[in-house]
Amino acid sequence: MIERSSNSAQAILEGANYDAINAILDAVETVFLSIAVEHRLRGIETERWRWDQPEIVMSWFPVPRSTDVGKNIRIFVKMGGSTHFICAVESNAWFDEHEGDTIVRHWGNFAGSTVNITDPRTLSALESRLLKERIDRAYDQFSSSTEIAFTQAVRLFSNGHPELIEQDVHLVVE
Repeated sequence: MIERSSNSAQAILEGANYDAINAILDAVETVFLSIAVEHRLRGIETERWRWDQPEIVMSWFPVPRSTDVGKNIRIFVKMGGSTHFICAVESNAWFDEHEGDTIVRHWGNFAGSTVNITDPRTLSALESRLLKERIDRAYDQFSSSTEIAFTQAVRLFSNGHPELIEQDVHLVVE
């Protein structure tokens, strides 16, 4: 998973550059929507500024729902010093198993690469192309394969307390 260490200095920088970060999120959202159209994804959801962190996520389940494997692509934006922004790309897939009064959530994570953005208000052709390539690669990681390795799991108790468990699962998906 992408390390997202939030500290007050980073939060101040992000707050001061809210408009610039929002321009990056706008560009990413455009790429997300083009992927959804290209691959005929249904029931997509996008979420921005999750928990006041500069990120955007596009999530979906397959339709028709032949499996209950959810997938998403997540882009985190952070300041790379005072002169540029860093977009970190990752994708995830997950499914839940019900075991009595608990749920075991299995997930796989593909931490992609990063893209440096110098001026979000006028993304260069190269920056736009690199951003789209990274997002396409993240999409392909879990959507073009017929077998997904879920390498992490957590047991979710009814009282809300999670417990990490060691359990690798390989699932064949259509």
